[in-house]
Amino acid sequence: MSSQPFNRLAIIGYTGWAAEPITKAFINAGVPVKLLNRVGSTADPSKFPTDAKNVTTAQFDYDDEASIVKAFEDIDIVISLVSGPGLASQIKLAPALAKSPSVKLFVPSELGGDYDRELARNIEIVEVKFKVQDALKKERVPFVLVPIGGFAEFVFSIPFLGINLATNEIELADGSQSNTLAVSSVAYTAAGFLSLFATTPPAQLAGRHIWLIERRVSGDEIVAALKKTAEPKVTVRPLEEVRGVIAQGGYPGLAALVRTQWAEGGHAAGADVWEVVGYERATVEDWVGGRRLGALPRRG
Repeated sequence: MSSQPFNRLAIIGYTGWAAEPITKAFINAGVPVKLLNRVGSTADPSKFPTDAKNVTTAQFDYDDEASIVKAFEDIDIVISLVSGPGLASQIKLAPALAKSPSVKLFVPSELGGDYDRELARNIEIVEVKFKVQDALKKERVPFVLVPIGGFAEFVFSIPFLGINLATNEIELADGSQSNTLAVSSVAYTAAGFLSLFATTPPAQLAGRHIWLIERRVSGDEIVAALKKTAEPKVTVRPLEEVRGVIAQGGYPGLAALVRTQWAEGGHAAGADVWEVVGYERATVEDWVGGRRLGALPRRG
């Protein structure tokens, strides 16, 4: 850890599947953390050591700007880890962030890839992230984007991108054989957030688009890893066929969007990548073998 003093953090949406380990990484390292709950939230902070000296809690109302400004008192960096419907709520934070006398940086929730806005126009979950950025720019709020690529837990545990380890099958969009997909496990993401925001001066991060990438993997590398246990069934789909599914929107459209950008070589190409010093990265063989993967979120 750097010899720089800790930043004072506030975290919104801290109990989610990926958010919880990120939040715990900060708390366990001794970083001052304020856990923020919206009014009416069912989030339970009791799973965190709220009696620790470096942990405080506060409540705010998205429809009460003054309550948001108050919740941000004595905070340097506000990190949002919300998901689903909560993504759009971040737009309401922008005016309060602009008025906060202490906040120097906002981190909107990404926890995914980086997408072409025009190509993704039918994917609501992607478009709302762009609208959040629009609101922050309008209010001149300093912010940093931190995409992590695909979570290894989803890429290799469910056939979201055409990789089905249970049946030893892989379906690739033509071009993704040699082009690479940015992938990060939840554990690496938590280590990356700690490395990025614990002590780095906010001014060094504002305005940047910083990727956390545990590993870049090509379709050929995944196939080679699969072959070490059994010959996989490999199907290559024409790129235009996969691209055509994007217009459907929803879950199928998002999967097709990621597969298209992977095949075209546009997934984290030329990115500003933050190196997590000292972290032992997982290998493709680890992931294909089901190792070093966190548990998937429970449904229902």
